[in-house]
Amino acid sequence: AVPFELESGVVPCTWIPDTAYRGVNNTSWHIGTNLTKEECCALCQTTAGCDFAVLGRDTSCWLKTTGAVPFHSPGDTACCPQGMMSCPSAPGEGWLLRHEFSDEFGVDTQGELLPINLSKWDTSVVSWGNWTWSPDNVKVVSTPDSELEGTLREEVPGSYLALTMTYEEHQRAGQTYYYKSGILRSTLPAGIVFGRFEASIRGAALWPGVCPAFWAWRHTDDYHTELDFMEMLENPATPLDVDFTTHVFPPTPGVQKELNNATRKVMTFDPRAAFHVYAMEWNPSNLTWWVDNEVVKQLPAEPFFNNSWPLDVALSFGLRDPLKKAPSP
Repeated sequence: AVPFELESGVVPCTWIPDTAYRGVNNTSWHIGTNLTKEECCALCQTTAGCDFAVLGRDTSCWLKTTGAVPFHSPGDTACCPQGMMSCPSAPGEGWLLRHEFSDEFGVDTQGELLPINLSKWDTSVVSWGNWTWSPDNVKVVSTPDSELEGTLREEVPGSYLALTMTYEEHQRAGQTYYYKSGILRSTLPAGIVFGRFEASIRGAALWPGVCPAFWAWRHTDDYHTELDFMEMLENPATPLDVDFTTHVFPPTPGVQKELNNATRKVMTFDPRAAFHVYAMEWNPSNLTWWVDNEVVKQLPAEPFFNNSWPLDVALSFGLRDPLKKAPSP
């Protein structure tokens, strides 16, 4: 997405070229034909209830409301006043893949599984709380895999990253713990600020007691912030729940105790049964969460996620109740 300045002096728009993304549950109305994209955007800015607009290939202008996904068909253009809510974009023209944070966990030219790239990913993250992280619980696998026999819900061709949890009584800092599990965290010292993050993930067969997560965080002497792109299976009431959350902790300026904004969504599918794409777009204006290309949550980036504080990207397999309180082999 690129900013587009309007000569009329109104708030500039962000133009989003059409991609293959499509949406449902759009609330929209037709406002006119034979319009330019500048005119279409200006109409949105001056019309009550409009959050963004779509200009079709036929120069028809459609105004849309919160929760709608902008793309109609190839050739359409969406426009959003910069900094306004409900302005989701999607990878396409103008986006750059950051290979330092990307991995397909694939095979070599001979079909052999490639080892995890430890210059890109840290699998020996320092443990904390009830979580004991072990590199032995992070591996690239193919289907079928004898070590994962009985845990797969469907045949998955090719290779993928598998995070596991094992019952193993052990001591850490004078305390007894019972489980070790896997985490994968990006290693780039500079971290990352802003972008779109997505992963194809299938949940664990066990529920409740564990929590697969896709997230980003960093704890420094100056700030401690966290974006949970997705956490699943931590709701003891239903395995269909997926959570989307922000966390801000001290010593972040102005924060005396943890602040969080959590949204639980009960999916129409079982996240344990198949892979689904979970994504988040983080820009200076908005935080937007997606599941399978549909927006599920949006928040303003202010006041804690518009400050260019870098984060580290992670995939992890966390421990939850009842196993956290009542461990069982």
